[in-house]
Amino acid sequence: MRQDYLAIVRIGGGSSHGRGPTIEKAVDRCKMAVRDWDHLFNVYNTPIKAAIYDVTGHQKVYWADDGTFADGTNERIPVEELVEFTLTKRRKRA
Repeated sequence: MRQDYLAIVRIGGGSSHGRGPTIEKAVDRCKMAVRDWDHLFNVYNTPIKAAIYDVTGHQKVYWADDGTFADGTNERIPVEELVEFTLTKRRKRA
């Protein structure tokens, strides 16, 4: 079975996420989604933490304030690790 990871950043009253076959790919996809919050929050040049979950074998996953769960059940998925990153603004092409 192929590995599957989910990276979640909780920001303000919402969240952004990315999913991928490696932790690095999941975090990269999450970074793209976090950029969408820049009109509401200062997401650039600020350390941001993403919670990484191993969701291998779970097609549907949901999360709330009380945890991350698999397939609409009460089965909690534990945090695998925390990854910290800092976004920088991209230069506009000339």
